[in-house]
Amino acid sequence: MILDDGEDKDGKFFKASLIDRYALTLENYAGSAFGNKFYSTEFLEGFCARRNEAHVAVGKSSGGLIFLTVLLAFFQNLQGEVQFWGITFSVPELGALALCLSISVTFFVVVCSCIDQLILDRFLDTLGNRIGTYNFEILLLEFISKNLWASAITPHYHGLASGSGHRRGHIVFTLFLALFSLVLGGFPLMVVGSTIWGHLTTDPSTLELILSGIAIFSFLVSLVILLLFSISFRFRPSGFSEPSEPFVPMEFVEMGHPSVPFPNEDKSN
Repeated sequence: MILDDGEDKDGKFFKASLIDRYALTLENYAGSAFGNKFYSTEFLEGFCARRNEAHVAVGKSSGGLIFLTVLLAFFQNLQGEVQFWGITFSVPELGALALCLSISVTFFVVVCSCIDQLILDRFLDTLGNRIGTYNFEILLLEFISKNLWASAITPHYHGLASGSGHRRGHIVFTLFLALFSLVLGGFPLMVVGSTIWGHLTTDPSTLELILSGIAIFSFLVSLVILLLFSISFRFRPSGFSEPSEPFVPMEFVEMGHPSVPFPNEDKSN
C-alpha cells in the first residue's frame, strides 16, 4: 500500500538523499531481532577493513586524476617531436584524446569511490548513534586509524562541549574544503573540455569523434550518479518497508533461515 498526497494525513512523507536512505535501512535492520550482528567483533572488523579500503581507493584515484589532468595540460603544449636526454620522441596527434578518455574513466572511479566512502561513514555514524556513542571511531581504533584529524577539528556537543569559536572555525574550514574540492573536481572538466573542443572544431576524424564521445559520456554518467546520491528525494511509507521485527514465513525453514530452527534440530544444547 502506497499513500498519496490525499491519504497522507499524518505527514509521513519525508525527504532524504539516497545515502541517508541507506543509513535509515541499516538503522531499521540494526533494531531488528538480528541487530546484534552489526555490533559483533567479526562484523565490525570486516566493516572497518572495507572502510579502510574505500579511503585508500579515494586517495589513489584522486591522485591519479590530478596527475593525468596535469599531464594532459602539459601534453597540449607539445607538438611534433620532443627531445628528452638526447632521445627524440614523436608525439601522436591522438595522444591528448587518449588522455581525455583516461581522465574521464578515472573521474568516474573517483565519484564511485567517494560515494562508497560516504555511505560507509554514514553507516558507522548510524551504528554509533543507535547506542549513544557519537565517537564510535574511538572504540574501533584497533581497526580504524585513518583521517583522525577530522575528529579533532569536529565540534563536540556532548561531554565537554565545544565553544562558539570552535564551531565557527569548523564552518569556515568546511566551506574552504568544499571550495577546494569543487576546484579540484572542476579542473579535469575544464582541461578535458577545452581539449575535446579544440579537436572537434578542426575537422575531426572518426576515431577522434569516438574517443571524444566516450570521454563526454563517461563524465556525464559520473555527474548524474553524483547528483542522484546528493539530491533529496521524496520518500513515502509503503506496506513493505523494513520492519523492526522481520516476519519469516515458515517455508523458509527448508532454506535454512538463521532465525528459524530446523524441525529436527537438537534443542538440548
